[in-house]
Formats: sequence, structure tokens, C-alpha cells
Amino acid sequence: MSRFLTTNKDGTYLEEIESVEECKWRINDICCNDSSQYLGDYTCRAEEKRECFEKEDGNVGEGE
Repeated sequence: MSRFLTTNKDGTYLEEIESVEECKWRINDICCNDSSQYLGDYTCRAEEKRECFEKEDGNVGEGE
């Protein structure tokens, strides 16, 4: 997985980068790219470098 998102007790989110070698739209092992045919799937195929693949840039949102 590329990113891991958890909810803090105060309702904010903690977003962490697990691997910069994965697709940035793979969050908690689910494809979250709305332009991908694998949206919502646990079988994200972005690692096959399909059109929906976007390399992790390492930037995370704060409190999103």
C-alpha cells in the first residue's frame, strides 16, 4: 500500500506514507482513484503501471 489513513480520537485524520514505490491512490489497500476501473477494489492493479497509476509524491494532507 502507498498510504495508510487512520482516524484520531479528536476526529482528525493521520495520513502516513508507507511506500513511495506504490501508487499514491492506494489508501489502506483500496484503490481510491476515481478515474480507475479498480475504484473501491482491494485488488488495485496500479502496480502494473496502467493508465491510473500515479507514483507516490510523498506529500500528505494535514487534517483532511
